[in-house]
Amino acid sequence: MKKNWIGPVLMLLAAVVCVLVGQWYVTRVDDTGSPVSFREYRETTRAAYERLGLEPMDYQARYLEASRLIPFYCSPELLEEELAAIQRQAETGESPVSYEAFSMASAAVFARYGIEGGTYPPDGPFYCTPVMLENSLRYLETLLVMQQEGPAA
Repeated sequence: MKKNWIGPVLMLLAAVVCVLVGQWYVTRVDDTGSPVSFREYRETTRAAYERLGLEPMDYQARYLEASRLIPFYCSPELLEEELAAIQRQAETGESPVSYEAFSMASAAVFARYGIEGGTYPPDGPFYCTPVMLENSLRYLETLLVMQQEGPAA
C-alpha cells in the first residue's frame, strides 16, 4: 500500500497559516477613526525615547494587556503633547501624567454620569502618558454608557 503524503502536508500548511493569522491578529491594534495611526504613534514616540536616552515605553504591550476591545485614538495635537511629556519625563524622571491627574480625570468622567467613582492607587510605580490617559478615559466613558443603557428589555 502506497502512503499518501498530501494529507500530512496540508495539515502542516494549515497549522502554519493558523499561527501566522494568530500572530497578525494578536499584534493588531484597532486605530480606525484615529487621525494618527498606532504605527505612526509608536514609531514617533520610540524615536523620541531613544533620542532622549530613555527606555522606550512599549505602549503596545500595555495596551494589549489591558484589553483588545479598546480602540486606539491619537490626534496630531495629542501626539505633540505626548512628545512634550516625554521630554519632561527625561528632564524630571517622573511619569508624564501623575497618578493624581489620572485619578482626577477618571473621577470627572464618573461624575458626568452621576456616579461617585475613581481609581485605586497603584501597587507599584505609576506610569501614564497623555495618549494613555486619553484612551483610558475614552474606554471608561464607553463602559459607563454601556452600563447606563443596560440590557435591552
